[in-house]
Amino acid sequence: MKNSTFKILVSVCLTFVLSGCLTKQKVDNLAEAENQIITAEGRHFFTSSSGIAELTYEYGKRKLKYIKTDCDALNGIESIGQWLIAVCADSKLIKPKHRLIKIDLSNIDITTNRPHVSTLFELTDIALPNGLAISPNQDFILIANYNLFGRGFISRLHLNVTDNELAAGEFELKFLNHNHGIASANGIRFSQGDLYVSDFKASKLASRIIKVRFIADEYLNHETIFSAATILDDLMPTCEGVLVADYLMGRLIFINKHGKVSRSKIQQFPGITSITWGQYPLFSDNTLVITERGILNDPYTLIGNQISSSKITNRVLRNIGANCSG
Repeated sequence: MKNSTFKILVSVCLTFVLSGCLTKQKVDNLAEAENQIITAEGRHFFTSSSGIAELTYEYGKRKLKYIKTDCDALNGIESIGQWLIAVCADSKLIKPKHRLIKIDLSNIDITTNRPHVSTLFELTDIALPNGLAISPNQDFILIANYNLFGRGFISRLHLNVTDNELAAGEFELKFLNHNHGIASANGIRFSQGDLYVSDFKASKLASRIIKVRFIADEYLNHETIFSAATILDDLMPTCEGVLVADYLMGRLIFINKHGKVSRSKIQQFPGITSITWGQYPLFSDNTLVITERGILNDPYTLIGNQISSSKITNRVLRNIGANCSG
């Protein structure tokens, strides 16, 4: 058997593994669901066109509670201490006024019963701020610039954190750029000191997963660990591999440490934008929580616009070469 034929058969088999074994449950409706974060205290937040939503558990049921903002769109979200940090994107095409907002979860307005929302930093000269990633030492945040019509990059904003305040420090607009393998970054996530990036290269009409290595928070080198003719969104290093949201094909992709690729069924998760492991009591063990945006600029139809979940069995994990014991 030719090597190329063998690779195709392996790909088909791995695709079948996820397609036949992944189940899906709807958690709740969420218009243009985009990203999510679980805080150190276990609170689960989502970004959407309706604001920032927290999934709570009351009287045995899950319920969404919203934090309203004046943002046209909300993209990446991270947490540090008592604060949430989120991308507040401006819909204007000419000179948009993007910014990072901070939400103080400890400062609750007694009238609205909502936390205080304010601007952390104005994001100028960025086409479309997308994913966010907090450094392992929580002393800076990275912002992905998703620029399909020019050169994208990843910016770095240093953070000054005290017991009662979160403030912006030094800003580096092009901290990582094409010299570091970045074309148009979307999802970004730190894991064990390395940065994983989902990146789109317009010249090849393909997305890539790039692993960027650092020493003492400074760039060392990078490598491409996966590439496909699709549009990839957020990602999550997990189980000695990387789990990726394939937005265009509406499916999950897992690349294990040996480079083997497994895919779920096409359009099982329409417009999938992010994934994370759920936590008790909202979700049982080994449950993935998935945001489905659906069609761009469509907050109304039943295509996406929801949070969903998928229970991952130990058999599936074994078959795709995922080691989640660590």
